[in-house]
Amino acid sequence: MAVATSPAEIIDLNSEVKTIGTILFTGQLAAAGAVLNPVTSGALSTKTLSSTTGGQLSATRDVDSVTILTLTPTGGAAATVLVELSPDNSTYSTLITITDPISGPVVILPLSVHVPAGWYLRLTSTQATIGATTYW
Repeated sequence: MAVATSPAEIIDLNSEVKTIGTILFTGQLAAAGAVLNPVTSGALSTKTLSSTTGGQLSATRDVDSVTILTLTPTGGAAATVLVELSPDNSTYSTLITITDPISGPVVILPLSVHVPAGWYLRLTSTQATIGATTYW
């Protein structure tokens, strides 16, 4: 196996490039378990996620996703979207809870989530609409 080296550099707070060591390339550039994204042409994939139900975006590769959320607080209730990830569609970890307070206006925003290969994305909404999830 061929090994290549390259200087490891950072940009400091003064925007100056500093060499801090050497990086060894052994031919494995992707993180362990990650599969490089093979999307090279055509329309991006989409999936409709239902509130409280986890969805697997890809079983074979890591994906980046964008979901449009419409938060509409009404009737004295805040609008919320709970964002979670799970490796097995059973044990979920909370990434964030997005909240639009009771007196807040209608808010439309994009939610961006990186989903590892084989993992599940679950969005649980209250007083909010979950749009289609586009991923690549």
